[in-house]
Amino acid sequence: MFATWISVSAAEIDVARDALRQGESASAFLRLQRIIAANPDNHEAKDLLVRADAESSPLASRGERFGWLGVEWGYDSNITSATSASAVDVPFLSRSVPLKKPLFAVASDFLGINGGAAVNRSLNGSIEGFLFGQASARYNRREAQFFPHSYPFAAGLTGETLPFRWSIAANALERWVGAYQLLSGTGLGAQAAYVDDRAVGTATLEWRRSNYPYFDHVRTTGLHYGMGLQDRIKRTGLSVFSGSERAQGTEKSLDRQVAGIEGKAAYDWIYGSEVRLFAACSQSDYFEPSPMFLVRRRDTMLAMTAEADFTFADRWHALPRLRAERNRSNIPLLDFKRWQVSLELRREF
Repeated sequence: MFATWISVSAAEIDVARDALRQGESASAFLRLQRIIAANPDNHEAKDLLVRADAESSPLASRGERFGWLGVEWGYDSNITSATSASAVDVPFLSRSVPLKKPLFAVASDFLGINGGAAVNRSLNGSIEGFLFGQASARYNRREAQFFPHSYPFAAGLTGETLPFRWSIAANALERWVGAYQLLSGTGLGAQAAYVDDRAVGTATLEWRRSNYPYFDHVRTTGLHYGMGLQDRIKRTGLSVFSGSERAQGTEKSLDRQVAGIEGKAAYDWIYGSEVRLFAACSQSDYFEPSPMFLVRRRDTMLAMTAEADFTFADRWHALPRLRAERNRSNIPLLDFKRWQVSLELRREF
């Protein structure tokens, strides 16, 4: 039995090595994880895993260019992320105020589309440059005029001198609802990582400036930082983050301190599929009292996502997905629950 196990393990390593030569680093990464899980002392597999992990990003695993297009159908219990109450008590007015759309929850089925592309190019033996862009939009049948669409972009450099890796990037984001621009943001970020045979430790720092054109062009600047730890064999990770944001000018209602924790995990499932879980909890404490509700705002956001990834044909994916959010706020208008269930079909290029 021991000889049989050795031969199977060696054969698996050969298959993983061939996959790496052919640029199929994501497949090699999963195969090597299984070998090491069965035999943690297999140093040959560990050495290959370091290489496969370095090459298994969405950019590197598909060469210099990568793109995708996805269509998503689903149901959303609260497309406006609003309270389910029909009226709220306003202490400043000493009375209850009835709510109108979009200030209370509206449920709807939806059809969404998203697509993007990424390009990376080696600048020398250990440094790569990358560009990334994405666009997404969603049609909500119950509220056709509530048509959210967003456009994130990023460009940066990544490098490594094992066991260390680093990246720096500039990013931009625009978020719209119909013809109204809600957010325009830019940011700069940096990350440093330490990698060994089993774990990856990261430290991140990001500066961001946001402009809210629909809200009289209120502007904020923020600085966020975090630390994380990932288990490369078990495919689990945990990170913590903190930061602050300040509004420019006389408008101070958005000044806040935020802190939170995030966790993620991935597991192999039936028919070669993968299950991914993500959970997060964050708390935002605002510095200025609300003039209408006469309290300093505090929000505690709980979020969870569970999805499965089925590859049913070459570069075709089916992703059933469940999302849930719960924001606990001492401002009744901002206290809400939300859940979504959907199915996305995605084609990679």
